[in-house]
Amino acid sequence: MIDNGTLAATNVLAYSATLSWDSTNSPQYFLIEYGVSGFLPGAGTYDTTSNLSIGLTNLTPATTYSARVSQVCGSAAGDTSYFRSVDFTTPCATFMAPFNQNFAGTTTPICWNQTALTGGPWLFTGNPGYLAAGTVSHTADGSSYAWIDFSTTHNDAALELPNVDVSPLTAATLQFWYKSVPTAGQANNIMRVEAYNGTTWSVLGTIQQDSPDWEFHSYSLVNSIYNTNLVKVRFVADPDPAGGTFFYNDLMLDDIKIDNPPAFDAKGTDFLAPVIGGCNALTTNEMVTVEVSNLGSSAITSALIKLFVNGTQVASGTYNGMIPPGGSVPYTFPNGVNLSTAGQKNNSYFCVGIAK
Repeated sequence: MIDNGTLAATNVLAYSATLSWDSTNSPQYFLIEYGVSGFLPGAGTYDTTSNLSIGLTNLTPATTYSARVSQVCGSAAGDTSYFRSVDFTTPCATFMAPFNQNFAGTTTPICWNQTALTGGPWLFTGNPGYLAAGTVSHTADGSSYAWIDFSTTHNDAALELPNVDVSPLTAATLQFWYKSVPTAGQANNIMRVEAYNGTTWSVLGTIQQDSPDWEFHSYSLVNSIYNTNLVKVRFVADPDPAGGTFFYNDLMLDDIKIDNPPAFDAKGTDFLAPVIGGCNALTTNEMVTVEVSNLGSSAITSALIKLFVNGTQVASGTYNGMIPPGGSVPYTFPNGVNLSTAGQKNNSYFCVGIAK
């Protein structure tokens, strides 16, 4: 019989662990069965050894396991002595870049974390409401997406990624798709993107988006690396600071990556003209100028630009010219745009894609 109190799990890592025990007998061999805590006897993974220890491999991070060890003393079926058992939990892993999460499951991904000052959590099943109703995964591959339901109040509702080792990358970049479709005249809730420096969180950017489509976003993580090669980021949802009825605007995330920047990544980065706000009265024929930036690693020679007001496309055009990596250019739409309607100037946005 295995000596009482001697079965132990040691060297427990994200993907492996060692079981060890003592025995005063001399059995033919020891029979080990293990699995996720709560598994039924006979439904686990089996192994055998003649030693007083064994290594378990191919475990899952952040998972509690149960292991049973018994000694086999004869050749007859079921001829085993009384088993001993032990439970242990594997820690979270540091994931290696390139890192990708497409939310194929229906719960918080392994080693991700959720916190909130009030409200939460982020969800991975269900259906957002109002203008976002019927949203499907950005990849349309049967996977889901992360979203937060603003039917209740949320403050600093954070969805936090695990540590990612970016040593294989030359220019670590956070990339993701985001959707936010506020109802006209109501709150346009915000999402902050933050990076951890080993002690505190710093804001990489704040997104307040009004778009019926998934929109691509990316942020350089080159200056957010800590402990030599690690990055950790989180997405934080908050109500529109300007007020309004926040429950009309659920927020959605999908296809989160930490990788080198894509070769081609054009993005609208500023609304340059006309001046919006104050006493400036906008007309039915405004010439709109926006800033287009190249966040990718290769030069862009042509970009398709669209302007939306209150979810409706009102202008489009193509910028033909080179935008070097890291560069920005102004672009003026060829025709005037009606920005006179109340509320329009506060609910306009534009998107940019590579014209091919």
